[in-house]
Amino acid sequence: FVENANVTGINSPPEFDEWAISGLMKAPSIHVKALRVKESAFSMECESARLFQATDITHHVSGKLTMTMILVHVKYIHCVRNDVLNEHGVVDITKTSWSRDISSGRPSGVFWLPRSAGAEEKEKIEQALEARERRENQ
Repeated sequence: FVENANVTGINSPPEFDEWAISGLMKAPSIHVKALRVKESAFSMECESARLFQATDITHHVSGKLTMTMILVHVKYIHCVRNDVLNEHGVVDITKTSWSRDISSGRPSGVFWLPRSAGAEEKEKIEQALEARERRENQ
């Protein structure tokens, strides 16, 4: 799952379909238009129109902006794996993966998974998609 999801983080042009190369399946949402990743351990449907707060977070030494924390209204949580729940049936964030730049985390520790630049890989990706489509149409 991690490698498949990582593919969607490439720097690709807007017309490029990252779903097609990820190998992940789309699933409908209940309260929002956006599709969700069916294989995800859990996913949240959030209402962007009800943005509560956006806070820029800067590095404590350099002062450079490192990320933005966004608080939104969560309309629905899809949970497809019981192993990410705590004893009260609530998603336990210590059992999930968090990602920032090329680092990702699991309860067992952090690992790094470099992301492709996308633009440089676009031709290879398109060739792979064309080859897959030809195989499927045979």
